[in-house]
Amino acid sequence: LNCFAQTKVIVPFGPGGGVELSLKHFEKYLNDEKNIKFITILKPGAEGLIGLQELSKSNKDGSVIGYTTIGSVANAIKNNNLEFEYITATRKFTSVLVTNQQTNITTYEMFSKKIQYEIPYSFGYNTPAQLVFINEILKNVKPKIEVVKAPYKSVSNVLTDLIGGQTDFAILPYAVVKEHIKSEKLIILGSTGKLNDYPQLISFDKIYPDWVDIAGYCFIAPKGTPVDVITSWEKIIESYLSNPKMIEEFKKESSTTYTFGPNKLKQL
Repeated sequence: LNCFAQTKVIVPFGPGGGVELSLKHFEKYLNDEKNIKFITILKPGAEGLIGLQELSKSNKDGSVIGYTTIGSVANAIKNNNLEFEYITATRKFTSVLVTNQQTNITTYEMFSKKIQYEIPYSFGYNTPAQLVFINEILKNVKPKIEVVKAPYKSVSNVLTDLIGGQTDFAILPYAVVKEHIKSEKLIILGSTGKLNDYPQLISFDKIYPDWVDIAGYCFIAPKGTPVDVITSWEKIIESYLSNPKMIEEFKKESSTTYTFGPNKLKQL
């Protein structure tokens, strides 16, 4: 296991989001249970593409792996012909549609009605999955005027502009915005799945039959990384995802795990 101590993990997004939050949780498990520490490298930009391009060109000796969103991998494969070794999808947070106090919108019903007016509302996002969520909502509420969709390098930047009123809406992991909702800096309007904290909240997967959710995270490696290295990481990550204590902690963070293994990740 000592060989993993030198592993560099490329994260193609900035700090403060669900990718970093879930990776830190895994890092703590590695440190506590396996005595493994690795080096995290944040490489944000172009909705994950800059970091994924670097990962694809990295050493194939097992010294570098990637932790990213499933949506960013799908984007890189489809639009940029990048190739990777798939390790596994890990988990996904329930995401929530949030707004600031300045919009004076407090429910999803109000949102659905107000977005029909001649107001150029804006959405902030920083991952492909968040953009998919935004497009799915807009497809269903059918605004009369074009909505602005502004890309950001990190969730922290989205939050700064959202709370400050420079952008109007965002769909972000609940675990990331929970404290801002509690402090009433942000208002929660709906969610991508059931939320125990808000049992009466509108859940998009229930009201929209064709709702798609690829908001989770995954481990990948440069194409050509040795099979034995991939297998070793699979065993470690599977032990983490199936650990009863970890599963309880996942629930507390309003997250759920994906089916383990490279096949499910390829399917997603």
